[in-house]
Amino acid sequence: MSFLFNKDDYLSFSYSYKNKTRIGKKFIEYKDDEQFEKDVRKYVEMAKDYILKYRMFVDINYAKKCIVKELKLNHDIWDPYIKSMFYFLTDDQENGKKYYKRFLDEAFFKSIIDEYNYPKDVTKINKDYIINMISERRKFWHSQSSMGKMKIFENYER
Repeated sequence: MSFLFNKDDYLSFSYSYKNKTRIGKKFIEYKDDEQFEKDVRKYVEMAKDYILKYRMFVDINYAKKCIVKELKLNHDIWDPYIKSMFYFLTDDQENGKKYYKRFLDEAFFKSIIDEYNYPKDVTKINKDYIINMISERRKFWHSQSSMGKMKIFENYER
């Protein structure tokens, strides 16, 4: 998800890295064919569940519900920023501003905010601002040879 909101020119994990099926996070030990097939099928089933869940994120309200609920459990330093983005996208200005202010107040982000020119005035951020930011990020990623086949979503491509 950070490729939508993050201003870096590289991909990093923010939300999905917390799931149990991330490649490299868990390996299946081979003991024999029967055990290995059983364990791989179980692992693939878990991955399928995550994929089906992520596909439902086209509904922004569903995505917000999942993100906000799950971020409460993780306490990652980026959580206030990510939450604020989803609140703004669903026109919840009050919560969007509340979480964005937390992001602005976090000492860790001071240099990042300056370097990447994040808005310091929370009143300038709203749904249109976030959609424009997503559009710009998607244009950037579409220009990368490895992302050329990335699906185009009309709502976020301006």
